[in-house]
Amino acid sequence: VLANLMLVKDESGKVQENYETLLIERDISIGKAQLAVSMSEGAVRKVEELTVELNRLKVELELAHSTCHDAEKHSKDTSLACDEDSLKWKSDLRQAEEELNQLAKKISSIEELKSTLDTSTGLLLKLKNELAGYVEAKPIDKEAQGNITQRSLHNEVILSTRELEECLMSVDKVRDEVCALNVAAASLKTELIKEKTALATMKQMEATSSIAAASLRVEIQLALRELEAVQAKEKESRNGMLGLQKIMEDTAKEADESKSIAREAQEKLRKAKEDMDHAKSCLDTMEFRIQAVLKEMEATKESMRLAIDALRPFDSELPVDIEEQGSQIVTVDLDEYQSLIAKSSKAEELVHERTASAIAQAKIAKESESRTLSTLSETHKVLEQRKQALVAATERADRATEGKLAMEQELRKWREENEQRRKAGEALKSQLNPSSTPVIIVERSSDTKSTSKDDSYASVHPLLDMSARSTPNDSALLSNKKKRKKLSFFPRITMFFTRKKSRAAI
Repeated sequence: VLANLMLVKDESGKVQENYETLLIERDISIGKAQLAVSMSEGAVRKVEELTVELNRLKVELELAHSTCHDAEKHSKDTSLACDEDSLKWKSDLRQAEEELNQLAKKISSIEELKSTLDTSTGLLLKLKNELAGYVEAKPIDKEAQGNITQRSLHNEVILSTRELEECLMSVDKVRDEVCALNVAAASLKTELIKEKTALATMKQMEATSSIAAASLRVEIQLALRELEAVQAKEKESRNGMLGLQKIMEDTAKEADESKSIAREAQEKLRKAKEDMDHAKSCLDTMEFRIQAVLKEMEATKESMRLAIDALRPFDSELPVDIEEQGSQIVTVDLDEYQSLIAKSSKAEELVHERTASAIAQAKIAKESESRTLSTLSETHKVLEQRKQALVAATERADRATEGKLAMEQELRKWREENEQRRKAGEALKSQLNPSSTPVIIVERSSDTKSTSKDDSYASVHPLLDMSARSTPNDSALLSNKKKRKKLSFFPRITMFFTRKKSRAAI
């Protein structure tokens, strides 16, 4: 029994040490759980900051969408304006070609008139020479007839000279008109060249604007993809944070449960200690009683031995002298002998009962100790499981923080790339805005009486950019100038044909 008690004491000491180590580990796990909870709260705050940043990026993306839409509308408007301008320029070019063809025909007719004029002047000179020779060779007696013929010839010469002067005047006018037409053709050619260059610049600007629009679309698509990736990562981080919060809550609950289990185990251990102390005290008392009973048993045994020694002479057959053996024989009455036997039997029964009760109490103490050891082992297992769960939760929290840091780094990179692209887009837009290049439009104003009419004036106006090229003011200016040109050109053609008709009538 004492050996069992010593073993129970040693095991209780080991259980106490294990319990203290478990309490220390529980405190460490609680501290780690609190640290993980604080880290999860910091992660939640950072996730909220990331959501704010994501909303800001969404606003910037919407602004980029609106700017891209405006750029597309602007490019469409500019393409329509370019198409309209190209159609107008084509129609003007066709009209100018028709006018040039008409001018070429008129120039050919004028050259024919010049050739006829030269032939007529040559014939007139021949007639004058013949007339002079005829007048010199004519006799004096036919002077009257000569006077009559001379008068008629003089009249014819006057008429021919008048016609010649009129032809010369018409030739001068035709020359003036030809010069004016050459000036108009040169101005039309210069305007045509300028319009062609403007059309080429417009096409180049349209190509650059289409390239810029395509690049903006690609950037918007990339931004959308990056935004979707960021949203997916944010969802994953939120899910991870929610899972981490759930894990933290579970670990906190498990820590509370482990605390309660530890308290219960501590209470059970205290009760077991009390039971062990009570059993120890009971065992001490039982040991004292057993020692007393053993002493009584030894005394009864001694009395029984003495009684047996006293009864031996009665059982022996050899006659012995009573006087000789009187000093060695103890005489006991029968009643006393029976009472001694009864006392010894009672003492034996009492000893057996006390030993049985002590053994039963020792068994109960062992069973309670085994129960406490099993509960302590179960609590140790539960604490080990909680510890493993806490380690897994801390690892998940570390992974979540690493993922959050990686996501923040990716967001910073994306923000820097977006800022660089925005700056590049602004630089491209500033390069796309055309500078105000002057275009000179020459208007012709000629006089029909002068031989060389090259007087002209130039009106300079700035070339507007793409967004304001098809404004009503510019279209009105161009239409007014075209009307002036047509009005300054077509009356001369009508005057030329009327003069030709009047000359033919004469």
